[in-house]
Amino acid sequence: MSKPRADAKRRILFAEDHLVVYQGISRMLAREYEFIGPITDGGEVIDAIEDSEPDLILLDLDLPTRSGSDLLPELRSRFEAVPVLVLTVQTSPEVMEEVIRLGARGFIPKGAGVAELRAAIQDCLAGRVHRSPRVVRQPWQRRSHPHDEVIVKSEDLRRQIFRLIGEGHKTKGIAKLIGMTQWTVYYHRRALRKLLNITSERGLDRAAMDWAIRQLADTEAQEDGGPAEVQETNPPPQDPDPYGALKRLRS
Repeated sequence: MSKPRADAKRRILFAEDHLVVYQGISRMLAREYEFIGPITDGGEVIDAIEDSEPDLILLDLDLPTRSGSDLLPELRSRFEAVPVLVLTVQTSPEVMEEVIRLGARGFIPKGAGVAELRAAIQDCLAGRVHRSPRVVRQPWQRRSHPHDEVIVKSEDLRRQIFRLIGEGHKTKGIAKLIGMTQWTVYYHRRALRKLLNITSERGLDRAAMDWAIRQLADTEAQEDGGPAEVQETNPPPQDPDPYGALKRLRS
């Protein structure tokens, strides 16, 4: 791999099959890093790395054709100098340790938020192993964000506009999709900023993208069989088969 120039952004190849996740993360970190992707199929990852020569690989485990866990040994063997940071809905400590054993430099759940993701990228680029502190909690348990309750309780139209913002749509596109004027969308954007106590348009975009990623992570968790929420005052009993998540990952 060629070394980046001192004045160039570090390049991150993002293997992720959900466009909402790719768009949200790449836009939130666009000032710091250059993103390559999305690489939506696991079978295309190796060729994409050879073509783009990234400084870091951000890898989802649940890719079609070839899973992230299947790719890791080959990535370690062929691209040893390029760190791999796994970004996944998996929150099992056993899965985290297994993917690090297979060659990942770091592990972070999709619901972790941009601050931890930024720290994880910095750790991996600096040669440090990053283990997310969130994985010590029970699988699929997530602390709700203050914005979540506000959005759930807001009127349907504003919730729809917030969702479309999170999916990366611009004001003109939202107006066309819903069938209203751009000025009406601007009005609802201002109302959403007031509801969420956000001072800028860029802040609203970032909050909506972060919310969309959290919703997607919850949906994937529920489809995989785990509860989206667990009451912290009443933790679930110990899993008699703690390696069950790992078996599902390998299947």
